[in-house]
Formats: sequence, structure tokens, C-alpha cells
Amino acid sequence: MERGRPVRLFLRIITVLVGIALILGAYAITHAATALARILLFVLAGTALLIAAFFLYLLILAFVIRKKGRNYFLYDRKRGGNMAPEDLTSAHVSERILRYMALFRQGRQLYITSLFDEEGGAPEVFKPLFCYQLLCMMATCHERAQWNAFLDGGKELADVFSTYLLQANEEELSREVQYHMAHAEGDSRPFQLYLQSKKDYLLCRMLEYTKQHLHEFE
Repeated sequence: MERGRPVRLFLRIITVLVGIALILGAYAITHAATALARILLFVLAGTALLIAAFFLYLLILAFVIRKKGRNYFLYDRKRGGNMAPEDLTSAHVSERILRYMALFRQGRQLYITSLFDEEGGAPEVFKPLFCYQLLCMMATCHERAQWNAFLDGGKELADVFSTYLLQANEEELSREVQYHMAHAEGDSRPFQLYLQSKKDYLLCRMLEYTKQHLHEFE
């Protein structure tokens, strides 16, 4: 697994948060006009430090897991170790992908572009899985706002999907996604119906891709 980029991303976040905490603390000591303002600034500084500590904990946890030889998709908390590859299911893969994608949320919002960002984004091997997972999610999405946000990615997002679906040998799926994203403006229903018809296929291929690349998720 390409670990360098996520590690650099987390380190940047931790550095920024610590910097913000120090600035807020210094400002509280030197410039706060009232006791209430000083307390508020200290609370904000403390919150930034807590968030930084949480990200540091995630980094340490990731290194511990790596040291113990745990595979990201095979590891089962209930068993306390890796499951056998033949026990891997599409539901388990999907849950683990969603958990990984959550690391790229900003507040409660997931910005799809952050998943595919070449600088500080996810390891390349994850990106076809993100495509499968996002398409599965949109197959069951009935919120117009979410569809609008998804389609706002336009040709740039369609090209990203095409790139990583082709890496997973999905020539036909890549063409269909490109076509539907180009023609979905104002009416996303045909695209959604298409994805609904392909959901079982998407889950099956997501599982197959994971099994084919298992060693890259260690």
C-alpha cells in the first residue's frame, strides 16, 4: 500500500492544528480584552489540540496495525486477526471502504475530489474501489441535492471515474458512466436506474478487485 501520501496529509493536518492552537493561546494571553474572550480562545485552542491528538492517534494506530501485519480488508476485530481471504465478502469490503473514505470528510461533508487528489490523497490502489463504492451509493440515493452535488463534478469527475475504472479493466462500465454523466443534466433518473441495474455487478467486481490486490492493502 502506498502509505506516504496519507501520512503526509495527516502530518500536515496535525501541524496546522497545533499551529492554530499555539496562535490562539498566544492571542488569548496577550490580546484578549476580557476574561470571557480569553476563556473562549483557550477552549478553541484546546479543541484544536484534541483534534490534532486524535489524528496523531490514528497515525500511531495505523503503524501498530502495519507492524502486526494486519491486512486492511482481512482484519476482523472480533477475531483479533486476519480472516481467510475466502471468507471476505462484498459487505465487509464495502464497510471497510466507507470507513476509509470517512477519513477524507471535512466536517459532515465528503468532498469526492479529496478522495482522488494526487497530492495527499488516498493510495492509488484504493481509487478503483472508491469508484465502485460511490456508484453503489448513488444507485440508492434519492436526494436531489446529493445527485446535484455528484453531477456538479461534470467531465472532470467523469474522467476520474474513467481513469480508475479502466485500471480495474472496466471498459464498458467506464464508457457507460461517461455517457450517463454527460447526459444527466436536469434528469438524473436514467443514470440512477442504470446504476440500480448494475449494483450487484458493482459489488461483485469490488470484491474481486480487492481479492486480486490483497497484498497491496497490507
